[in-house]
Amino acid sequence: MIGGAGHLWFISALIQSIILILLFVSLNKEKFLIYFALLAYALTPLAIHYLHPLPGYDYDWNPMIGLFNSIPPVVLGWWFSKKKESRQSTAFLLLITGIALLGGELANKFYGFNLPFMGANSLLLPFSLFIFTLLNPQWSSNSILPILGRMTLGIYCVHPLVMHHLEFLKNLTPQYLWIIPLILLTYLISLCLVLFLRIYPWTRNLVI
Repeated sequence: MIGGAGHLWFISALIQSIILILLFVSLNKEKFLIYFALLAYALTPLAIHYLHPLPGYDYDWNPMIGLFNSIPPVVLGWWFSKKKESRQSTAFLLLITGIALLGGELANKFYGFNLPFMGANSLLLPFSLFIFTLLNPQWSSNSILPILGRMTLGIYCVHPLVMHHLEFLKNLTPQYLWIIPLILLTYLISLCLVLFLRIYPWTRNLVI
């Protein structure tokens, strides 16, 4: 279920996360679900230390492509979408913290600083934007964003193919110069591929 490029793990992890939500809800314990999700995310850095098998043991387990990373975003998305009252201040706090952690992660990547837990920005930044959009639905009204949103899964599925063929760009300029244009170019080409696949009935189901 993880796909040839390893990125399709998210699909099976999404299914598992939804089953977990249904389990907590059916047991009338949904108030504990968010705490379980945050605990799973907090344990991820610790679980990474056990990624490599101990001497004499042979097992294939990667905590970065399983429930540890999939439960928190799915559960928090479900929780925030049900929450009747959200605050702009919460979104701003998550956004600022996420940007700070992203800066630490980039410093770790490009300058070798020892900041092993900076990956939390991958949870905080999306949810800050998620809360903003819930509180400000007018932002996406009369725009192309809802249409692009429906193609997100297809873009996600095809983007590693695009990234593979754009790797030559890494040699053209230093990393800090090509990283942002590469992200935008990858998205645009992936979007074009999805639009092309949507034309034909026998490929449309693959990206919708």
